[in-house]
Amino acid sequence: MNQCKSPGIAALVLLLPVLGVVAVLQQRAIMRQSRAPSAVDNGILDRSADPCTDFYQYACGGWLARTEIPDDRPQWSRGFGEIDERNLEFLNGVLSGYSMGIPAPENPFREKLGDFYAVCMDEAKAETASLATLNAWSRDLGAMADKHGLAPLLAQLHLAGTSAFFSLGPEQDLKNPEQMIAAVDQDGLGLPDRDYYLSSDPNMIQVRRLYRDYIKTMFTLWAGDKRAPQSSADAVLNIETRLAQASLPRVERRDPVKVYHRLEKAGLQKRAPEFSWQEYFDSLGYSAIQALDVKTPAFFSGLNTLLNDTSLVDLRTYLRWQLLAASTPTLGKRFVDEQFRFSSKALSGQRRLKPRWKRCVGATEGALGFALARSFVQVKYAENSKALSREMIRNVEKAFAQSIEQADWMDSPTKAEARKKLARIFNKVGYPDHWRSYDGLAIDRQSYLGNQLAANVFNSRYELNKIGKAVDRAEWEMAPTAVNAYYDASMNEMVFPAGIFQTPFFDSRAASFDNYSGIGMVMGHELTHGFDDEGRKFDADGKLRDWWSELDTRAFDSRTQCVVRQYAAYPLPQGLHVNGKLTNGENIADLGGIKTALSAWRSSQGAGTTDTQPQERDFFLHFAQSWCTKTKPELERMLVTVDVHSPPRLRVNLPLANLPEFAAAFGCAVGSRMNASERCKVW
Repeated sequence: MNQCKSPGIAALVLLLPVLGVVAVLQQRAIMRQSRAPSAVDNGILDRSADPCTDFYQYACGGWLARTEIPDDRPQWSRGFGEIDERNLEFLNGVLSGYSMGIPAPENPFREKLGDFYAVCMDEAKAETASLATLNAWSRDLGAMADKHGLAPLLAQLHLAGTSAFFSLGPEQDLKNPEQMIAAVDQDGLGLPDRDYYLSSDPNMIQVRRLYRDYIKTMFTLWAGDKRAPQSSADAVLNIETRLAQASLPRVERRDPVKVYHRLEKAGLQKRAPEFSWQEYFDSLGYSAIQALDVKTPAFFSGLNTLLNDTSLVDLRTYLRWQLLAASTPTLGKRFVDEQFRFSSKALSGQRRLKPRWKRCVGATEGALGFALARSFVQVKYAENSKALSREMIRNVEKAFAQSIEQADWMDSPTKAEARKKLARIFNKVGYPDHWRSYDGLAIDRQSYLGNQLAANVFNSRYELNKIGKAVDRAEWEMAPTAVNAYYDASMNEMVFPAGIFQTPFFDSRAASFDNYSGIGMVMGHELTHGFDDEGRKFDADGKLRDWWSELDTRAFDSRTQCVVRQYAAYPLPQGLHVNGKLTNGENIADLGGIKTALSAWRSSQGAGTTDTQPQERDFFLHFAQSWCTKTKPELERMLVTVDVHSPPRLRVNLPLANLPEFAAAFGCAVGSRMNASERCKVW
């Protein structure tokens, strides 16, 4: 199988010092040992639970019983949560050193990082300087004399990081993936989803009441006027409700065909003539933009009606709210506490505001993520991890190739296209070959909000400058500190940042079945996204194109509908159920991910390896324990509405219940809950 490689990374592996090469070879030998120690924690098992009824409870029950969610979080997990906490502590040490001027010649942006972090940590300045910055920006809103002044004002607000009314950004043209074009999309909501405005569910109605009160309180804190804020809150909620009514539902947005409309700038002007689009692009500094994907045309028709019949006073109020809401994390204690009470406590159940140092680490990472990542990868990411992970990816891809060959429901031409797509997947591991520059970004120690706005404008221009240019295939969309991974259908690539290569997902010293059940499952998951219900609509070059025969499409859809039904039927606390259509892509990826990882691990053991069943049981246990998670009830309610991922219990139980190898390893009888009588299998 052809494997695309980055020349820079290939050279890096080949140029490892002799001791490094020996270490890699030794580690590979260790990973193949059939009796290597397991990282399964037997102390957190719930032995009273039946593994054939609820394997997640069996694997995680002890941990769930004695683990308390930290007060400053709405959710806690053995995997993502614990790694994130370790990363925060490490990055805090780095930034504290930079803020005190400790030399670090390996990072050319250490001074910017130190200044951003230092002024963020200065709470007194947040009470004074940040508020002064907000007031200065607000004066421009008050100066908008008529609706003709909306376009240039909105351009500045978008550059500064707000999402008022709609959003604009670069997009790889879905039907010409070598070119970057502009895309405009629905946006402008303060609540997590359109359903929060439109649903008659009592919980949603209560959230709307709390949101109105929150807006009123925030305007009162800002202006000191206790009378006008009520009408201001009503105006904001009314505008956002109308935006929600015009928005395409989240489930429908999962279909890439439904969110691709090359109307160009002239077509957008026809859809929403009340807004001066040319003046907007002129004010942004991108007058020449013509190629434009209008993601949701009906939304912009609704926006046009809204702009036409909404008073200038209410439009100004909405924009002031957008600016205030975006600026609040940088302001004084009264504002931050009020935002926490609504956004975190009421919506997600978090008990306590994160300590300031955690918030400042997060803000600095958001503003200068790739600069901060330089320091992270130097200490936290070993080069032998990159070599080992690339070997694992190759094995995962080989295993998925077998799934394609074994798909008896696919005809030969479709299989040929699938093979071609798999062969062309490009993999990025660890960190970029070339680091992003932050030259030109001015950061000082005067105003936290001033620095945040400067970073937002700098990063916005960095993104907008891509429009009209050829696609940069070396680009990373996620900072290497991220405890995450992704597949990009237009790029046909998988990206695995350095941040996720930590226990329990990966340990270069661990047994192979631990690594394959951890990061290997993540690799299989991301690879399967290239062939899920969204990814399958893109070809080997990343072009939105139907390369499936009609019969194969019907067979694929039949298999995915099995997944939709199975996940939607699984009961959750509070009488909740996931939306099987919303989570379908992630569910397909979970099913394919664990199956592919298991197959890749088995193949990696080589011929002659015997009696692997004890290790297979540990494989499944380690996989499950990597996902042990506790979540606040408030956040659970929100996630079933907005999250494309299923809750961890489902992400463990249902992929395994559909896997014959799991049933064999634990002796689960046919028809038991963990040995589904109707198995769902896509890949």
